[in-house]
Amino acid sequence: MAPRSASESADNTARNDMCRTVVQVDMVRAYVMVRVDAGVVGSVADRVRDLAAVAEGHAVAGDYDVVAEVVADEMYEAMETVADEIHELDGTSETKTYVCLD
Repeated sequence: MAPRSASESADNTARNDMCRTVVQVDMVRAYVMVRVDAGVVGSVADRVRDLAAVAEGHAVAGDYDVVAEVVADEMYEAMETVADEIHELDGTSETKTYVCLD
């Protein structure tokens, strides 16, 4: 959606710049959608948030139950976090990973 005004455009630019300073440009960032078994959304979300490479994790409503932001130095580290840690958590039935390109 396009900004409604010049000040909104400036606010969006400032917000984007702040987000970029949190994660170094040379870092790998991926968003992982996690589908979990019934009744364990909260516990899986808590365990996902506790993982070292997870910057943020949230229980969400929609097609997936948990969304996690994974940040790593290298691509293989991000993928290991997904395959060896998130996907292997008890109660996890499916993951889908989106690697950021910018």
